[in-house]
Amino acid sequence: MTSISETAPPFFESSGETPELADSVYALVCDDRSGRLAAGDSRARITLYAMRDFRQIEQTTNVFQGELNVWSLSLASDLHAIASGNSDGRVWLWTPRDRAFAGAAPSQKRGTSEADAMANPTINSVAYNARYHWIAAGGVGPSVEIYDAATMAHLRSLRGHDGTIWWVSFDPAGTRLAYGGIDKIVRVVDLEAMQRLLSEAPSTILARSQRNTGFRVRDNEIAAY
Repeated sequence: MTSISETAPPFFESSGETPELADSVYALVCDDRSGRLAAGDSRARITLYAMRDFRQIEQTTNVFQGELNVWSLSLASDLHAIASGNSDGRVWLWTPRDRAFAGAAPSQKRGTSEADAMANPTINSVAYNARYHWIAAGGVGPSVEIYDAATMAHLRSLRGHDGTIWWVSFDPAGTRLAYGGIDKIVRVVDLEAMQRLLSEAPSTILARSQRNTGFRVRDNEIAAY
């Protein structure tokens, strides 16, 4: 079987447009290596198109309650999958049936839980990190959430911003996460430093803080050395 990736021209050689769609498009992601375009719409769906002729390849429903908007898409090429952030607060990772990489495979989809959606009732932006196999999601909640792409289990929350997050993004090397939103501040997290911090014992963190600041904590009081 010949895959789309073997027959489609590079993305920059393709030009044109899809037929007029029935519903608004809120999110797009292009996979030029496989010659595919994914579109998320206002009717809960992600639709996969061939870039060569804009033929519809496959479609899935990714929003299951409330508003039906697919707000954000992110390509997870190494997993042959597409991550989506949706208006019901859930994040889904969809592996299309055609895969366009290495033959046919059953269409697979796994997502975060309804309990996870309580942290961010609407997901505005998702980003995939191939280095750690993480998905970051930001929305109207008080935190940016990080999930394990293999299981969609919640790993940790990043707090500190005020108000809605509009965009999350990993750098190409997968070593940093940037996010920004309504509070007019862009925050950048060094992921390796975060991992080290999370693995250290609290006593080690306290001792280092005391060395660096010249203050010590004793009996709920802060005193200078």
